[in-house]
Amino acid sequence: MQIFKGFHRFLQTRKAAQIEAAFGVRLVCPVDEFNASRHVGDDSPAQLPPPTPERVTEFFDFLKTRIATARKYAPAARDYALFRTLYHAGLRSEECAPLDRADVHFGRGRG
Repeated sequence: MQIFKGFHRFLQTRKAAQIEAAFGVRLVCPVDEFNASRHVGDDSPAQLPPPTPERVTEFFDFLKTRIATARKYAPAARDYALFRTLYHAGLRSEECAPLDRADVHFGRGRG
């Protein structure tokens, strides 16, 4: 939904006059309270608190152990790399999904 809202803001700011002149209609945001997704900050309490640093460390230790004991190395290593990328880059899963292997540069370190 954020993509639609952002695109609408872009059109409203940069192209509203041209759209109204060409089509005779004013832009109205297609996202309203009934079809917008709800977020934790949108009047709803968080279901779970964020994980503590200790819990995050436990999670990554578990993934490392899984790499060492996995029957197939590649999927376990991929999962570890994916979660590390998400965590250190602050990405959401939907932001990470379209990444290609060439988009991730492990040699550059953190940050």
